[in-house]
Amino acid sequence: MDPVTATRPPRPVLPKPTPSKKSRGMSVTARVYGYPPAHNAGSEWMLHSMLRPLAERGHRVTVWLSHPGTIEESYEIDGVRVVPFQEGSDFATEAQSADVLLSHFENVPLVSGLARARQIPVVVICHDNFATSYHNAAGADLVVYNSEWIRRDGEIHYARYPAEFLPGRTIVVRPPVIAEDYRTEPGDHVTLVNLNPDKGGDIFWQIAAWTPEWRFLGVKGSYGPQILPPTRLPNCEVADGVPGNDMREHVYSRSRVVLMPSLYESWGRVAVEAMASGIPVIAHPTPGLVESLGDAGIFAYRDDLTAWLHALGSLKDPANADHPLSAPKDTPFGAFRVRFLDETNQPLSVQDVTLRLEPHSTGSHFSYGGQAPLTYSAKTDAGGWLTVPAGTLQAGPQEGPMQITALLRGTDLSGRIDLSVGAAASRFSLSPGGTPVTLTRAGETRYPGVEVRADSDQAIPSQKVRVTLPSCPGLAFVPEGGYQLTIMDARLATTAYTGTLQADGQTLTFEGVYLALHGKGAVSAAWVAVKALPNAPVPEDTALTFQVGDQTSPSTLIHVRA
Repeated sequence: MDPVTATRPPRPVLPKPTPSKKSRGMSVTARVYGYPPAHNAGSEWMLHSMLRPLAERGHRVTVWLSHPGTIEESYEIDGVRVVPFQEGSDFATEAQSADVLLSHFENVPLVSGLARARQIPVVVICHDNFATSYHNAAGADLVVYNSEWIRRDGEIHYARYPAEFLPGRTIVVRPPVIAEDYRTEPGDHVTLVNLNPDKGGDIFWQIAAWTPEWRFLGVKGSYGPQILPPTRLPNCEVADGVPGNDMREHVYSRSRVVLMPSLYESWGRVAVEAMASGIPVIAHPTPGLVESLGDAGIFAYRDDLTAWLHALGSLKDPANADHPLSAPKDTPFGAFRVRFLDETNQPLSVQDVTLRLEPHSTGSHFSYGGQAPLTYSAKTDAGGWLTVPAGTLQAGPQEGPMQITALLRGTDLSGRIDLSVGAAASRFSLSPGGTPVTLTRAGETRYPGVEVRADSDQAIPSQKVRVTLPSCPGLAFVPEGGYQLTIMDARLATTAYTGTLQADGQTLTFEGVYLALHGKGAVSAAWVAVKALPNAPVPEDTALTFQVGDQTSPSTLIHVRA
């Protein structure tokens, strides 16, 4: 008896895609989980952006849904007919008359089985590099990868497959984004689309809590649990999910920056849609986002909150004529950015521009690479913006105005940036913190303290802190593993610093205390442990004195009682 060998039926020939004017065109039938406008995920909008041109060229395109959705009757979108699950009982019958069958994700095995049984060419779209996706696409007549890195991983996966089970043909189609459908004038919010954990919903709200000077817009997604702010934040707004064809009006027109702290993105369609309007995108460097954003992206690892705060701070708008960019003397300027447009008012994208600090009497200069030049060169992003990171421009020792001009390929560009060096100013303020505390003679330890508030966006260096007991006798500092000062940040995280008690027992001194303030309006708290001695005078209302840097404030009010 001859041995039995596994074979597959002869591969069908894909029909030619371009019909003549008299031709009926191809019948393209797809079966997928969901479809716009009810299901608004990037994979579905990629599929639609590929099927829509087929319909425009005269082909008959029908999409059958495999899952119940909110739309229960057949509808048409951009020439594509969509049959909801509720009306989909005839799919298997209708699929037999198709010229081409198409699918992605969990529907691929069913559609591929129908295609093989009827010798109909089958097209599979691979949106990820999961082994199941590649396995299900094996043997398809055409596999469409959504990026080069997904194609490369696919080739590695298929290296161990027999030749007869390899895809017939493969092609990379990066998810088409029709810029005119998304281009708009950007708004003033920091935006995240889809608040589920894998997209970085929890990280998004942490960034919002640390940057009260920004307004945040969280847009609910079409899948996954949605993370809402753990507490009410006055600078945050949550919007319901938005159909892809309404993103321009309801999302991008309100967005100043788009964040994508995604755990996984095989491409990142939202990033490309945002860039159609020159909206900067800060993203975790997944292979897909690195490929889609390229040099125009700003990247920060999703578990490095400080990197996100710094990246966002670098995108603050430059000051206008009414509020010129300024810094106290002998301090670095904060981050700022400048936009360059051509004579048709279009952005000068990805261009090398040199900023030149005009001669002045303030003694200011750029500062990088250990040098102190009067020029700074960098590349503009996709929107024509050039970012000058915080600390790159150093204010000099003298007060006064100054200007920055720009050169492109050695030619002066029109316009200028007005800046000024102001008087030295404190970057934070102190005030008594919390509700009054009560100390009883020889009683329990209590923790009076102060509230620290950032008064500017300038970075605040570590400070020397001195805490002094009131002049009347009866109070004492309490050692708790040493004499400690505790700093609590806006997320309620605490850091303890060990200090030195002077010989008279009246003053504690702490060196190198980081105040945990990020951006103007940010608040932290500081406290120490004290108790009342048996001989403390009663009744008495008093307070400690906190000196932080050059700022001084009384602590929380202390009631001393018998």
